[in-house]
Amino acid sequence: MSGRVIRILDLTKFDWGGASIAASTAINAAFVARGIDVSASRETVLLVRNHAFTSAGTGATMNVSVFAEAPSSDDPSVIFLDTTNALLSNQAIPTAAGSLYRGVITNPGGWITIQISATQGNAAGALKGTLSIDLSMKD
Repeated sequence: MSGRVIRILDLTKFDWGGASIAASTAINAAFVARGIDVSASRETVLLVRNHAFTSAGTGATMNVSVFAEAPSSDDPSVIFLDTTNALLSNQAIPTAAGSLYRGVITNPGGWITIQISATQGNAAGALKGTLSIDLSMKD
């Protein structure tokens, strides 16, 4: 079985609002990669590394979602996403520094989009994370 590993997101610091995030606030999601061609892959493994995480209080989370996408040369300004049937939906990224989230996507289709979101814990304050992402694609 052959395959390849591609870097999706270099080491990136996310700061969801500095020191002003209210307790239990869900943060708008950020699309970190769009239009990733996985058409030759029968299985794709998403590898999300948590390099650092800071939050006020307890219970804060970072999450990753993966959606099928179908870019169109007929209308390139529109992003066609299947947000109803996510390939991975709101999967919790472990918050301990040095941890890894591994999500398996079987038969991913043509293209995918990756989204990161966060939710503040039980106290107001800073909410920050440092992540990197790779995809391991098996033919």
